[in-house]
Amino acid sequence: MYFVERYMRVLKEFIRQNARMEGSIAEGYLVMEDMFYGSEFLNRLDPSDPLSSMADFENEKELGEVPYGASIRKKMDKTMLHQAHIFVLHNAECMQSWKRKHQSSDERLPNEDDQLLVGQLQGLLSPQHKL
Repeated sequence: MYFVERYMRVLKEFIRQNARMEGSIAEGYLVMEDMFYGSEFLNRLDPSDPLSSMADFENEKELGEVPYGASIRKKMDKTMLHQAHIFVLHNAECMQSWKRKHQSSDERLPNEDDQLLVGQLQGLLSPQHKL
């Protein structure tokens, strides 16, 4: 029996109302997914103190120690974030016109260019994307 045939059997088991088969299948599939993810989450909880184990799980996510797929999310410190911003400002194609414009003026020192570009970029960004 092919995989598709076996999977069709699973989908046919979701049908509760023959008049609206597609809706029954979609609803059954969503219920199955919800039950799977709910049971995965509940397996991580400590039954004696569920609130503290949920807080621990949230702290792990905030710290970036929970792997997502084959990678691990990490928070960047301020130095690394600043280095990333400067790299993007100097190497992004859309920033080259700004870079040429500010390199042509002679009244600033070279170190001021970075701060000026960061300041002007912050002025262009919306409040939720501030650097």
